[in-house]
Amino acid sequence: MGVDGETYIVCHNPEEEKHDRERRRELVARLREQLKKNPSGSDLLRNSSYRSYLRVQGKAIAIDETKINRSERYDGKYVLRSNAELSHQDIVLAYRQLYQVERAFRDLKGPLELRPIRHFTDKRIRGHVMVCFLAYALEMALRQALAGKKGAVVAEGDYHEIMRDLDRLAVATLGAGDRIYQVRTPIEGRAYEAFAAVGLRPPAKVLAGPGSDPKINQEQEDVVPTTLV
Repeated sequence: MGVDGETYIVCHNPEEEKHDRERRRELVARLREQLKKNPSGSDLLRNSSYRSYLRVQGKAIAIDETKINRSERYDGKYVLRSNAELSHQDIVLAYRQLYQVERAFRDLKGPLELRPIRHFTDKRIRGHVMVCFLAYALEMALRQALAGKKGAVVAEGDYHEIMRDLDRLAVATLGAGDRIYQVRTPIEGRAYEAFAAVGLRPPAKVLAGPGSDPKINQEQEDVVPTTLV
């Protein structure tokens, strides 16, 4: 619809709808388990994700089914506002491409710890655009590898789920006398799919850390001299 010279477009993405529904189902299931353990659940209100589906009943907290049903109405839906003289389809496509590039750049900035930078010279602007392009190219290459089929890419919702699980993988450095070990956290959810897609073996649960005796790798059967990805 048009309002004051601007166009508002209501969009529906079936893939995102499926992802939103599944994510909410898992969240509510965890919430029910938490409430069984602690019916007062006061600490749950501090969690913004849980708080959206709770209501306070006296001193007790309960799941609000009305809020859950209301939330379902918006699964996979969003609204675009534009003043561009383009068809509705072209506006949606342009927005989606822009969103994917910007999000890929944000994902890349995290590991690189890039600080916010305002670009004023042509050289810096070209560099910024190139980094955005590389971030997007890397994401699409991984999504194609995850799909495992030539010319196909894994759904965006599935990609984000895999990356969230992969981001949870961490390593701790532990000392035992003069020996140092690196111990990784369990590979949970769909994180393993990322390793399989690029042909990498996940790191061993226990690695020989910096400063360790080289003989440790021979003494410990579960120690593999490799580098964490």
